[in-house]
Amino acid sequence: MNIGIIFDAPKSSGGGFFQSLSSAIILNKIKDPRFNFFYIVFSDEVEKTLLSKGLKTINFKKNLFFNIYKKIIKISFFSTLFNRLKYKNLFYKLLKKSKINFVVFLGPSNLTNFLEDINFSYSIYDVQHKSHSFFPEYRSKNYFSDRENLLQKSIDRSFKIFVDTDTTKKDVVFYYNCKPEKIIVQSFIPFLPKIFDEKKKYELSVKIKNRINLKNNEKYFFYPAQFWAHKNHRYIVDFLKLLKKNSNKTYKVVCCGSEKGNRNYIEKIIKENNLTEKFIVFNYLSNDEVIELYLNSFALIMPTYVARSTLPLYESFFFKKPVFYSNDILDEKLYQFVIGFNSQNPEDLLNKLKNIENGKIDLNKLTNSAFEHYKGTCSDEVFVNNYKKVLDEYDYLRNRWED
Repeated sequence: MNIGIIFDAPKSSGGGFFQSLSSAIILNKIKDPRFNFFYIVFSDEVEKTLLSKGLKTINFKKNLFFNIYKKIIKISFFSTLFNRLKYKNLFYKLLKKSKINFVVFLGPSNLTNFLEDINFSYSIYDVQHKSHSFFPEYRSKNYFSDRENLLQKSIDRSFKIFVDTDTTKKDVVFYYNCKPEKIIVQSFIPFLPKIFDEKKKYELSVKIKNRINLKNNEKYFFYPAQFWAHKNHRYIVDFLKLLKKNSNKTYKVVCCGSEKGNRNYIEKIIKENNLTEKFIVFNYLSNDEVIELYLNSFALIMPTYVARSTLPLYESFFFKKPVFYSNDILDEKLYQFVIGFNSQNPEDLLNKLKNIENGKIDLNKLTNSAFEHYKGTCSDEVFVNNYKKVLDEYDYLRNRWED
């Protein structure tokens, strides 16, 4: 059986790209003569990355006609016309030419609309645009309706669905009337731990050290997140304002992440409140630089409104760094490994820090238990077993008909 692994996450997508890369590498560990894996990429840059990992690729270079087709097929007139003409789109033709029997989506993708009669498994990161539809990134033109249509169709047509946590599974069942047995819970497996070298020194580079400019007993929180409004960088500004008001000079916050429509606003209020020295924002960072920032940080801070789990959460577990996470967002099984705080009230985070200073919260115990959870949950073996069960089941069922 030839299996096409869709790798359409660009490098600019940040966490989405590295989640897909980590998954691709692990999938290739499934050694079974029945299964041949082909990684379908959409750029020379991504193809080069996958080839360097020893993965077999098929490069589908989207052309102008396919891009036009993707847009006009949404119009009922053209949809009807193409159906009458029995037209098969270029992406489908590539899959059939490559004799792909089954498709695996490593992340959310609108390419499910172009598979025609080819079966597939789908991956969903979160569906919290349903409960947080007021954020501007969810209210842009056609975004909400397009995402809803894509999710509902993908869920209805998929053979299996992969989600990150039990809570996300409940969300999918509730919002999309999906049968629970169709959903497999598979936690994110971060990429950084796979390239971490214990023998290597990960001291802050001179460039980063000078930019952060820690003095005396200063510490910094780390927040690797793209600048979406739902990532709630504003909370960090309010928290730093509170520290300034209380003459607390202990903490800074270091962020990195691409612009997604909210960075200019955040940087404006940072300047307005004279917090430039306390809130440091980096643009592009290498993997080694991100590891440096993790290892030398005090803790991860995540005031997000969205995400039942995240890559930075598991990365922090691996690097044994405390995690401060918004209350009522995470999967409930994960809260025992983090310090939850009220994302509406910066005073609550300040109180949690006081509890640490007073010895009421044991950070060593917390980070050690989180590390053990990481080892059991984010293992390659669990990932391989979950996907192999799906492929075994489909391989058995597909013998009921002729491809």
